[in-house]
Amino acid sequence: MCMAKPIFILLATFIILFDLSNDAVSGEVLNRVMSLRVLTMPSDANYPPQSFLNSDNEMDGFDIDVGKEIAKRLGVELKIINSPWEIITTGHWKDRWDISVGSMTPTKARAQVFDFPAIYYYVPATFAVHVNSSAQKLSDLNGKSIGVCKGCTYEAYLNKNLIIDASEAPSLYLSGNGRKG
Repeated sequence: MCMAKPIFILLATFIILFDLSNDAVSGEVLNRVMSLRVLTMPSDANYPPQSFLNSDNEMDGFDIDVGKEIAKRLGVELKIINSPWEIITTGHWKDRWDISVGSMTPTKARAQVFDFPAIYYYVPATFAVHVNSSAQKLSDLNGKSIGVCKGCTYEAYLNKNLIIDASEAPSLYLSGNGRKG
């Protein structure tokens, strides 16, 4: 009896996760997954350690492990499609994929095309400097050249326009202006 409640909560969470487009009803997606016995998930092989091709040329990484666990708990096979991040993040997949496990920050813009019913981990941005650098705090980097991925949430953070759209985000995500981000 004590196992039934966590499994029910877990399955209810995954049912919500399947509602990834305005045209799909979560039950329809879950019914398709359960009928085909396959959960299809896109992942970009160019994001280690989240997702990458291992030495056996198989998808591996943290997001892949999370996807495998979801499929295992549903009792279905996980089918991973290697797809560029730019395609995955467009949303509205029209039944191409069933779920995304992709370490995606829930921003206001992304909430326009995705539902974020379950945040499964948080990672604060970290800046690394050379051991001989005099930089000790973030403000010491003002006016310096900083390498960051183009169009990602780290760039938005540096430009002071990142707003995380997740009410349950830990307080460490509150910026100096009181917004999450």
